[in-house]
Amino acid sequence: MRLEKFDAFKPQETMDLEGRRLTAIEVAAAFHIAPELVGAQQGNYSNVREFRQMLYRDSLGPYISAIEQTLNAQLTPRLAGARNLYIEANVESKLRGSFEEQAQMLTTAIGAPWMSRAEGRARMNLPEHEGADDLVVPLNVLIGGQASPRDAGSQNVRGAASRSKAVVPARVKAAVPDTYDQRIRKALADFFDRQGRVVKSRIGAGDDDWWDADRWNAELSDDIYRLATLVSSYVGEKTVEEIGFEPSAYNTERTLAFLRAVSDRIAGQVNVTTFGQVTSALEDDDEDDPLAAVDHVLDVAAESRAEQSALTVGTTFAGFAAIEAAKQTVGERATKTWVVNSGNPRASHAAMNGETVGLDENFSNGLPWPGSVEGDADETAGCQCSLEINIP
Repeated sequence: MRLEKFDAFKPQETMDLEGRRLTAIEVAAAFHIAPELVGAQQGNYSNVREFRQMLYRDSLGPYISAIEQTLNAQLTPRLAGARNLYIEANVESKLRGSFEEQAQMLTTAIGAPWMSRAEGRARMNLPEHEGADDLVVPLNVLIGGQASPRDAGSQNVRGAASRSKAVVPARVKAAVPDTYDQRIRKALADFFDRQGRVVKSRIGAGDDDWWDADRWNAELSDDIYRLATLVSSYVGEKTVEEIGFEPSAYNTERTLAFLRAVSDRIAGQVNVTTFGQVTSALEDDDEDDPLAAVDHVLDVAAESRAEQSALTVGTTFAGFAAIEAAKQTVGERATKTWVVNSGNPRASHAAMNGETVGLDENFSNGLPWPGSVEGDADETAGCQCSLEINIP
């Protein structure tokens, strides 16, 4: 035996098949018909359903109207005689939805049940039952003045909320998942490690210009900005979803300028701290080996400071995203509550646990949310607190 190459389809034949599919798509487009309806492209249930609606409404609608008018002008007068007749295409039969959709639409339009128990039993192939021919109308529809039996009725009671003794709020807790927290830690540790290698190399080579502030600020800001977008988008979408909206209701684009500005500020603060520690190590007269002291400073940055900075970064952007999500969806009627998560919190934070203020107000420590860049390091560094958004 020997191996022989066998092509089931030659490239030319494959291109011919693709060309025929493209032709079918172009012809369908010329007649304003979705290619999915003629099998030229693959569709799913939802878009094919919409395309079918569009076919009889937009694509074929003008032709159907023209045919109706022609028949009513030429054919109907010959057949009608003295009768008042006209021809109308039964387009509704093509656009008719499922039984569930029709039932919901009719219930809303009629304002009451529209099938008797006998009709329901017949539809389910069950035997007849005596006394099942009458419609059962719920009392809330009969005397409650509601538009539909599916209504709760609370919209008809004026001032019901104001007369209530207590309103139980819907609470949404915004926090950074562990997986995102680990990604932040790794990104910061990688930056400190990269920065440390370059700085130690330049100091060891005797380079007086061993610190490039513009480079380090730009690199760290870019790293933080990517993480900020990721964290804030997740927390924002999660918050609006728990409030009761679609995740897409959170507009990330509106937050990008703020996230970039905060990333620049955090990067500058972190690098200023690193520069100060390295400078102090080099100028410390008590150190026998300044280079070893510098090496220790940079190693600590890559290990300990990366973890602490990651907590601050995650807390900062999670708090911002939670408040922004509430602003974009429910507005000023929401409030926010400070929640302590650490087992050993700052005394000021422990005293604030459970403190609730308006969405645009600051807490008693002067911060709008945990980890905000408006606070100093004593209030924000390593903060693990989070927010609860309260929707009345």
